[in-house]
Amino acid sequence: MTRIIVACSFVLLLVASTRWIGHAEQDDPHFTGHSDVLDAKDLSASRRRFDAGARSAWHSHSKGQVLFVEEGRAHVQRKGQPIKEFGVGETDYTGPNVVHWHGATPDRTRDRTSSTGTARRPIAVWSRSPSASARSSGWRR
Repeated sequence: MTRIIVACSFVLLLVASTRWIGHAEQDDPHFTGHSDVLDAKDLSASRRRFDAGARSAWHSHSKGQVLFVEEGRAHVQRKGQPIKEFGVGETDYTGPNVVHWHGATPDRTRDRTSSTGTARRPIAVWSRSPSASARSSGWRR
């Protein structure tokens, strides 16, 4: 009987503490409504500089990719779509398993930060070399 009382007390304490923690998170003055912090164990962030005209090969990411231009101008092209240009402070999202390339415009260097999901390896699935990709896509340096 004592074990049952201890077990019930433990469960009651666990439920009460969970509700209290949930209530405390909702009372955070920095947010309105309910907001939870999510772990980032399946994300990878990197920074890379591209010289003027430099670019990646065609590739895809199993969890997608977000690019943020820190300096210069960027080009991104998804398979079958026209080249998109964007600049400092702008972002671009390429969805999961979408084949694409990205790099600097022919006349300016580019610094970028990227965030990519890494839950499944490899982070990127590479297709052709940049020079072969450039020839077949009509992209010129």
